[in-house]
Parts: sequence; structure tokens; C-alpha cells
Amino acid sequence: MRFRLLAANFFLWPISGAQAEVQKLAEAGWWAVHGGIRDDGAFTCALVTATPDGRGGQFIIEHLHGTNSLFIRMLKPSWTMPRGKSFIVTIQFGFLPPKNVEMLGSGTELRAELPWSQASEFMRQFQGSGRIDVTFNGGTESPWSLATGGEGIVEPYFVKCLNMTVQRPASPPTQP
Repeated sequence: MRFRLLAANFFLWPISGAQAEVQKLAEAGWWAVHGGIRDDGAFTCALVTATPDGRGGQFIIEHLHGTNSLFIRMLKPSWTMPRGKSFIVTIQFGFLPPKNVEMLGSGTELRAELPWSQASEFMRQFQGSGRIDVTFNGGTESPWSLATGGEGIVEPYFVKCLNMTVQRPASPPTQP
């Protein structure tokens, strides 16, 4: 399997098939937006940042075409988690109250699914936060403090990418 480096020396997307192509659409400050076809054929839009301390961690907000969810993903190459193991992670946006999120582990990744009904609130908190603090409860991983600088610049590109994935109803014919 080959890898293509796509963001600020931090984010690797696996590329295996000729149809796979994920591109960086925008980058500002600590954040980048990626969009395109993954190696599993799914169309993805993702907001991506890396831990500023250089420890290799990544925080990703992703939407996959055909789902009614946002996925919150955290990756770190040194993690080794059993597939399906549940972890409680605390996420705090700026000075808002912290929220415990149940995430499932698999290898080097933690993932949580956020239904669309909660996505607007999540993104509103994210947009106005100034920073994101992540605490890994009961584990050995040190807390992450993520800057949100640049997010406001790249977010419109994330929205444009999301709009490309929305299936619109077919227009009725305008001629007999």
C-alpha cells in the first residue's frame, strides 16, 4: 500500500486503487480541509489538524458521503488499541463545559460517530472555541491542546466539500 502525504507533513491518506484521490482543498493556521475519494471508494470531506507539540497526533472531523453523521477521529502512530475497545474521551471547546465522548479504538485510531442532529451544535462550539482540549480518561496518553487558528478560513471549503456530497432531488422536466 502506498501513502500520499497530503497535509503539512502530518496527515497520511492510504492510497491503494487508481480511483483513490484525496486532495488538500485549503490550509490556514493549524487546519486543513481534504476532500475526495478514499481507497475504499467513499467520498470524504475532512477538517484536519495535528497536535502542535509534534507528537504525531491528529484530530479530524470527517463526513463520508452516504452517511448521516460526522465522524470525530483521533489518530496517533504510536497507539496500539484493540479493535472495538471503548474509551471515554473528554473534549472541551474553549471555556464551554467539557463533554465526555465514547470513542471506539482500532489500532492507531479512536473514532466517534456524531449524528447530524448533533452536528450543528458541535460545529458551533468548535467555531467559537479558540482551542480544543482533549483528555484521554483512564489511559496513558497526555492531554492534547489543539489550536483552532485558521479554522474559520478553511471551514467554507469544508462546507463546499459537504455540499458536493449532498444528493439533490432531480429537477422536474421544464419542457413537455
